[in-house]
Amino acid sequence: LIGSEPYIVRFAPGAAPPVDGFWTLGLAARAPSGALRAGGRLLDSRDALALDPDGALTVRIDHQPAGAPNWLPAPAGRLRLRLKLYWPKAAALGGGWRPPPPERIGGSHRSSTPQPEHRESP
Repeated sequence: LIGSEPYIVRFAPGAAPPVDGFWTLGLAARAPSGALRAGGRLLDSRDALALDPDGALTVRIDHQPAGAPNWLPAPAGRLRLRLKLYWPKAAALGGGWRPPPPERIGGSHRSSTPQPEHRESP
């Protein structure tokens, strides 16, 4: 993802991450060295997240203040979403549940070719 472009992640009604604990959706940004660095930006299922009128949960990821509920502020530049499930249910562990992909909304697309990801060693 490119932080200067707006995205949404929409969990359909009843399709939030299946957990007995909680989940977080956060961002990791690229450092000047190219390494992926976790940031302090995240949403937590224990937060007061607002549901859409149909019961879905929409998260907006945007560099500009969205002024909307469930806004995850994104730094400019390349970034990656990190969804962490704490005490996941069997549907998540067995592969029966998959998170929805981020969807770019509005604006112009600035990145025409995907670049390979370089992951940090543990």
